[in-house]
Amino acid sequence: MIALIVILFFIIPVGIVIVHINIKPSIQKNIKFIEETKLVGEEVFNKNTHRYWEKMTALDDSGKVSRNLILKFTFKSGKIIYSFSNHKGEIFYPKKGEIIEVDYSQYIHPKRKLLNNIIKLYSIFMLISPLFIYPLIARHKKLNDPFRLERIETSKKLKLYSDIIHKKVDSVLKKNKYLYVYTNDTLLKEANLDLNYRFFDNIYNHSLAKANYLEGFLEKEDTLGYKVLLKKDDRWLIGQELKKIDTVLKLKLIVDYDISDKEIQHLKKLSKDKRYRYLNIKPDTSRHHTGGMVLTREELRKHQLGNSLKKTMKPTIDLSNSSYRFYYLSYNKALSEKELNVYVDDFKKMFLKNKECKGCFIKKIKLTLE
Repeated sequence: MIALIVILFFIIPVGIVIVHINIKPSIQKNIKFIEETKLVGEEVFNKNTHRYWEKMTALDDSGKVSRNLILKFTFKSGKIIYSFSNHKGEIFYPKKGEIIEVDYSQYIHPKRKLLNNIIKLYSIFMLISPLFIYPLIARHKKLNDPFRLERIETSKKLKLYSDIIHKKVDSVLKKNKYLYVYTNDTLLKEANLDLNYRFFDNIYNHSLAKANYLEGFLEKEDTLGYKVLLKKDDRWLIGQELKKIDTVLKLKLIVDYDISDKEIQHLKKLSKDKRYRYLNIKPDTSRHHTGGMVLTREELRKHQLGNSLKKTMKPTIDLSNSSYRFYYLSYNKALSEKELNVYVDDFKKMFLKNKECKGCFIKKIKLTLE
């Protein structure tokens, strides 16, 4: 757009001026014109031949100097001689008594006539140009608006990363079609796959925030991985975290139950205890509690937790509580029902103390996208 404006309002006018100067009338051009068009017997003024002619200033009827004028003198003898005024209006004039007739003319080069017409047309164009130049400028500004260009770039970026993520998630789902959970929750039916990466939204530009979020995940996919969420009533519990760098099999126990007033008071007490403040334990005002831990195969085999912190946080499974639900599953790898069942016996010995668990079973759930 800028280039078009420069061409229309600078380069073309400068070119017209240059051409105008180059074809400007002059004595030499007028002489050449007469030499090419004069009839037989007609002459062109020559200082050497017409030594008695006088230098005068040619004036028009209004008294202005006539520059580049061609005068055709017809003498009594029938001779015709052409004389020319220069750019100052100076011209050589014969004695008046010898002249019968004088014709005045100003030769205009054919290219100059064409140029004059071009100048007229271009002048009209310059007058009406605002009618379409301004809309073009407005459109150019709109198309090149930095915010618009940023939105377009963001949309491209978002689509690119969304397509990449979509293919990667599809690949994960193919390897993890079903989730197997040993549980006493007969209502458990839904498990969703999601990126294991927190999304920070931007109220001013959601698309840009989303694009940056996906880009950030792709840069750290191996270490972040994917999470599998279990739906408990209207809440979601984190069941798995699938990471490429995590190669040693781990299992996870999740417990969820309604808590009593006595337990609330106990949690309040713990939250004030300096020894537990780093655990960020807070009373659950919704009267339900969710907890759990990740277990290694070695801990399950020995039926003993590996450190004092885990021992402190070890959940107690109370099957007498009708609201108590537990979920035991692979934490970082896809296991089949048969593979998970291998670790169920150790779980029963460690957490159920081999008590009979009526209604406990391995639940098969189709893994879907959130």
